[in-house]
Amino acid sequence: MRILILQPLPPREVDDRPAYVDDVARLGARLRERGHEPSLMIVREYDEEALRLKIADVRPELLVVYLESYYTTLVRRLAEHVSQRHYLPIIVGGPHATVAPHETLSLIGVEGIVLCEWDRAVPDYIEARRVGSDCIHTEGLWLRSETGTVRNRLRAPEKPEEMVVLPDRSLYSAGQIVDSRGCVDIQATRGCTFYCAHCQQDLAAGLYEEGGMPSCRRRPIEALAAEVEHLRAAYPAMRSLRFVGCTFPLDAEYLGRFAEALSGPLRVPFTARAKTSELTPELAGLLGRCGCQEVELEVLSGSDFIRNDIFHLDLSERQILGAFAACRAAGLRTRALVQVGLPYDTIVTIEQTGRLVRRAGADDVDVSIYYPLPGTKAHQVCLENGWLSGRGADALLAGESALDMPGLNAAAIKRYAALLPHLVRNPKAWPALMKLERLHLGKRSLADLVAPLLGQRWGKHRGTP
Repeated sequence: MRILILQPLPPREVDDRPAYVDDVARLGARLRERGHEPSLMIVREYDEEALRLKIADVRPELLVVYLESYYTTLVRRLAEHVSQRHYLPIIVGGPHATVAPHETLSLIGVEGIVLCEWDRAVPDYIEARRVGSDCIHTEGLWLRSETGTVRNRLRAPEKPEEMVVLPDRSLYSAGQIVDSRGCVDIQATRGCTFYCAHCQQDLAAGLYEEGGMPSCRRRPIEALAAEVEHLRAAYPAMRSLRFVGCTFPLDAEYLGRFAEALSGPLRVPFTARAKTSELTPELAGLLGRCGCQEVELEVLSGSDFIRNDIFHLDLSERQILGAFAACRAAGLRTRALVQVGLPYDTIVTIEQTGRLVRRAGADDVDVSIYYPLPGTKAHQVCLENGWLSGRGADALLAGESALDMPGLNAAAIKRYAALLPHLVRNPKAWPALMKLERLHLGKRSLADLVAPLLGQRWGKHRGTP
């Protein structure tokens, strides 16, 4: 059966990050295992002609959409067009289908949705559809029927010993996998055991927990080594890896076996993201032995109230400073991940963030504008306070905040996101920048014009669109 997978991404002028998504590649691999023919179309804007040409080329019998919450408007238009012009059945999976199943299933043209992991549920549904069996009761799917919505029970996630199939990266071009620095994303874990209020993994983990199923699982080391070996052979431009997910480096025994297995010619330098509250000197030392060069540590905000009462990170200043110190002692570079425009954020808390990152001694900092993802506890806080502006994800893709708070409007959030790195790098210049921020030349403040002259070496956080 020919399957076309649609994966929306931001326009290139907004974000030119590599297109690769592990969940999509895993679905491709499982479909090929069943003898199907998957193809992929990256969608950065609504383009009926491009879609028509792709459908004419692939001649799919089913359309599968990977939906993140940033792209619901785009997918709504695409699904309606496909159903009215091409008459293809549509299945939607991904984070938004999990956190907003009723909304996703209500999209015109959508036949069914997959909650949580989709790479085995979708092939099961396709197979049942193909042979004419009772496909409507496929585990993991919600489907429309003549009698209403059929809500099947959640499909059990892969066990660690089943996580050995190589993701099908052939769906992507090399340029969609290897970034401009020669870095390639790889995933060693699936799921999460933490319940952070800004992350949609929170809800997925809760659904698995309700069903008595494990959420966080680690791939076998031999499967990980095989994937690294494949990447070295298939992508000569690869210079380093980036492990996706904050739970990868939090198991000392796993890291020890990883260091032993991926040594010698298999050793590739990598970046790892770690849960800041859990990173100990022992784990930092093990990361160094594994070949890690840089660790991404989430600070989020300098306000203890925002970090812990609103976002439930269970993360103190002492833990933050300790995690950065542990990385320095292990010879690892550090990258602080912070956000501006968080619920209850003010100029005071933003300054607290800059001072905390400076005290931590971060080698680099990524500043992103906060977006309240649907299905998260923090989104509910914004909703209850009336801070949601109605601009939605389109605002974020345009570099704007989706929130309007009494003490910090969208325009101020955008300016402070650009200025915050200077508080870390040039704290003596900060008071002058704050004075210039009040003076405007047209729509821009004088601080906007002066700040670039101070130098800007900070990169954009790859984890946000």
